[in-house]
Amino acid sequence: MWVNDFHSDTAHMSATEVGAYMLLRMYQWRHGSLPKTEAQLARIACMRLDHWRRAAPALNAAFGDNWHHVGTAEARLKAGKKSLANNRVGYPNGEPKVQANPLKTHNAPRANGVTYTEDRKKREKGSGKDRPADRRPSRNHRASWEAEMCRALQGSAVDVVFAWIDKHPQVASAATVEESRTPGSGWPYIAAAMQRDRLNLEDMH
Repeated sequence: MWVNDFHSDTAHMSATEVGAYMLLRMYQWRHGSLPKTEAQLARIACMRLDHWRRAAPALNAAFGDNWHHVGTAEARLKAGKKSLANNRVGYPNGEPKVQANPLKTHNAPRANGVTYTEDRKKREKGSGKDRPADRRPSRNHRASWEAEMCRALQGSAVDVVFAWIDKHPQVASAATVEESRTPGSGWPYIAAAMQRDRLNLEDMH
């Protein structure tokens, strides 16, 4: 996302509207398009319907009447073409590509005959680092379980749960760790913690 484009889209928005703007763009990036009904859009933006109706005019200026962000669509198309080009790993006759200079590759053998990857695996095995780097807890993992929470709840229930999470940051951190280990487990972890705190989720639907 380019800074100039982002600023021109959101300069007139409040902080809440900018958050909704980001959620809508991320949804379009992942799925290719946005739904058209205001109830569905409000749910994606994690907003109550009355709040959505107040924010919709500002957001509509960036997405248009058909709720399609042109910049996101163009960037998604460009990324898809680049990914497709990168995945073409061979010549038309099926022969694999040959490295232009094998000595400069990331995995070239060192002086002791051991490649970088082999050496790293040995060091990680000895130190107990058996979890891949991309499985470490991150903001993306938190965003993932938050999005799942918004899909599972409706209306004011989202505000209630976020208020509870603000009072229990340690539970949110633990849920993010769970999500990094097992995708899809972050929101169930939050729900179980809330039930132990006697906050009944069934009453929120």
